[in-house]
Amino acid sequence: MQHPVGYRINEEKGRAELTDFWQVLTQNTALNQVFHSFAAAFLTGGAFMVGIAAFHLMRKKHIPVMRTSLRLGLVTLAVGGLLTAV
Repeated sequence: MQHPVGYRINEEKGRAELTDFWQVLTQNTALNQVFHSFAAAFLTGGAFMVGIAAFHLMRKKHIPVMRTSLRLGLVTLAVGGLLTAV
């Protein structure tokens, strides 16, 4: 926990105990990290689509479908990259 919230220290047991689960889920850093993770997932998915489509286009297989997949993958890659950087 880089920004601990929603807990208290139990002196008897010597450990931190959760007191407010909702506070943990809605802290500012958690919300930013979720957005960043979703954007990175789009980035990864776009890169995967581009790689598969490029592989099939190099082999000259399924050309019409792979051109569409390549375009969609490039758009997804660009959007994911921009959102991840933000």
